[in-house]
Amino acid sequence: MKNKKILVIAFIVLAVSVFLLASRLGKGEENQGDPAIVITTWNNDESSKKEASKKPVKITVPMSVIPEKYRNNLEGYRKEPGYESVTKDINGNVRIKMSPLSYGLLQTQAGITVINAIYEIAEMKQYSFIKEVTELDTENFRTITVSVNSKKYEEADESAFQNMADSCFYYHIFSEKPVYKCEITVVDAKTGEVIDT
Repeated sequence: MKNKKILVIAFIVLAVSVFLLASRLGKGEENQGDPAIVITTWNNDESSKKEASKKPVKITVPMSVIPEKYRNNLEGYRKEPGYESVTKDINGNVRIKMSPLSYGLLQTQAGITVINAIYEIAEMKQYSFIKEVTELDTENFRTITVSVNSKKYEEADESAFQNMADSCFYYHIFSEKPVYKCEITVVDAKTGEVIDT
């Protein structure tokens, strides 16, 4: 049900970056750069009025997730719809103050990027021991359950799980209060028995 909810929200977003993170995580030699952030707005006057009455959201993100064309021009990035201020702190990170609407769209985008990345990792030939992703916390991206071929799993390349966790951390980057935690449960595809966590 949660997956369906996210997919419905996704139609509001005009452009979503779904390939960049997956290619970086699953194919180390084919790094295509940092994921782009695309912000769009809803052309709804009533929604705009309601959003205007809410307090802005503040997040701090690494410079690496800022679109490359804006890294030397943060003032230009501030002109994105719904952004009130964009500044660089003493550690080189970027502090963004934005409307709740823009923040919601940003999180939706990040969530869809992560979902695509996780399922693409699960389908890679090098991780053929994975049968399927049976559960995925699409609200906070803190838990994943993966069913595997137990015999193949014994000698498997477990980097798949680290890549999946890293994908979830990408979503956490854009959280107002990020908690970098992702628990992955591995179960036997035949018996349903928990093999590893």
